Amino acid sequence: MRFDNTTLQSAVDTLRLCTPQEDRARADNYVFEEAVSAERKAAFEALLGDCADSRALLDGHVDYVKENIEIDGETPDTFRVDLEPSGTGDRDEAQELVRIEGLRGPLLAHFGFPEPVEIDALLEHYETLKAAWGSNSPEDNALFSKFLATWNRKRDDRPAFAAFLDGLRDDAEHADWQHLLRDRLGLAHYQPQPGVPIPVALMVYTVKEVTVAARADAVPMTCPTVLDSRPWEYYFPAPEEIPYGRAMALRTDGGEESLQPELLHTKIEYKRSHIKAMALIERPWGPEELKNLRNHHLLKVRLALLDEPAADGRPEFGEDMP
Repeated sequence: MRFDNTTLQSAVDTLRLCTPQEDRARADNYVFEEAVSAERKAAFEALLGDCADSRALLDGHVDYVKENIEIDGETPDTFRVDLEPSGTGDRDEAQELVRIEGLRGPLLAHFGFPEPVEIDALLEHYETLKAAWGSNSPEDNALFSKFLATWNRKRDDRPAFAAFLDGLRDDAEHADWQHLLRDRLGLAHYQPQPGVPIPVALMVYTVKEVTVAARADAVPMTCPTVLDSRPWEYYFPAPEEIPYGRAMALRTDGGEESLQPELLHTKIEYKRSHIKAMALIERPWGPEELKNLRNHHLLKVRLALLDEPAADGRPEFGEDMP
């Protein structure tokens, strides 16, 4: 993707020359992106206007996400029909989607914590919630129903990343699912600090549930793009010939077969039946260098393009990080 506004494009070009790997990765994501429509790009450029430098570009991108993506009560730009979001083809409504949800925020919202949050108190409430989820007593059912009501009420309408359960079933059914899925789906933000585990839930629901819940002015699902979240070095655009996006794993020990399709979907109201497991992320991911992760992912994407007749191989897609 190239910006029509020359000051924005100059900021991207400058950012690509920066030494920190994070800056280079964020700049590359603009350059490699192929799923942003002309209408969407114009809306982004109109909000940012002229850009003084690369820092202003990143700050403006954050402002765009706050004002147009992380919103409540209206449709994010990601799904607006008039902005021509990239389609994901025919969908089997019975297909199951999988997503990992962090529970720290919902726990804080429901139980109420003084600041600063005591990790022991947080974990105690997590264990209470997990026990209630696994119980059928009237008291526990009531507690969990109230928790779900609070959680759904506090969630905004920002896009949700998800993957197809069929390709991840072995990991999702493993005792260590929280770490396996975190690493496979590239969820780098789930990086626990020593002695501070991260409570998460494994969510599973159907394509039909997402489709039914979508607003009239929204497409229910679309391909992720660089504009759908804040500048994030662990996102990697997928070429237009490959259906859906492709999650960048946090490991370099997998081949082309380890590429997992990822998509964005509109908000749904969570039900108790959507929660398939709860666990604590306690083990850090890594220590793979960002450059190695991105270059390995790019290699896998180029191999996948060999299987796409319309792509004609496309060995020129992307560029290795130096």
